[in-house]
Amino acid sequence: MAEFNWSGLLGSITTVVAFVAFLAIVAWAYSGRRKSAFDAAANEPFALPDDAAGGDNSGAAGPSQGARCAPPGGSAAAQAASVGAHQ
Repeated sequence: MAEFNWSGLLGSITTVVAFVAFLAIVAWAYSGRRKSAFDAAANEPFALPDDAAGGDNSGAAGPSQGARCAPPGGSAAAQAASVGAHQ
């Protein structure tokens, strides 16, 4: 008489439970109730720290400064050309 393979049964049950859990997670992620939360989370990396407070970026550094990134009097290339012309 053959012995029953308990490890094979346990592996099959584990596979079915994992697949059902995967399907449940997919259904949860694509449900319409979560859309607003996922949209907010998707835009979170693009929010600046002072955007939430309604600031004007006066203390921000980097490309978010807009026109203040360029040096006064024109672009850096234009200034370099004018300096070279005066030498």
